[in-house]
Amino acid sequence: LYLGPGEQEQHNLVLQKKYDEVRANEVLWEEKQLDDAELMIVAFGTPSRIAKTAIGMAREQGMKIGLLRPITLFPFPAEQVYRHSERIKKILVVEMNTGQMLYDVKIAAHKDATISFYGRPGGGIPFPNEVLAEIRKALE
Repeated sequence: LYLGPGEQEQHNLVLQKKYDEVRANEVLWEEKQLDDAELMIVAFGTPSRIAKTAIGMAREQGMKIGLLRPITLFPFPAEQVYRHSERIKKILVVEMNTGQMLYDVKIAAHKDATISFYGRPGGGIPFPNEVLAEIRKALE
């Protein structure tokens, strides 16, 4: 507990410096097939593996879909989302949540990006054909 004059503020400045270092050096992510993508899926954990299958299905049908998979959620790979969303104007967020990462993507994405969401709450597992259907909707 920092109760002396200026102690709490000083402690918070130290914590901010630590967070800035983590954000600069420890953000982890994976990119797949984004070079020619017309739609970027952002998904982590189990949904990212399901999305990879759906992306393969979509590519077999001629759709150009790629994946950005956050490995660290805190800090979030916001710079990578922004960089890709400058060119890829359609984003589909796939989660086994009710939209918690969706907010991070909305904050990070380029202002001209259109963001769609497909989420299943705990206990609900999305299947590749369901993600493929959401890809089709997002491309319309």
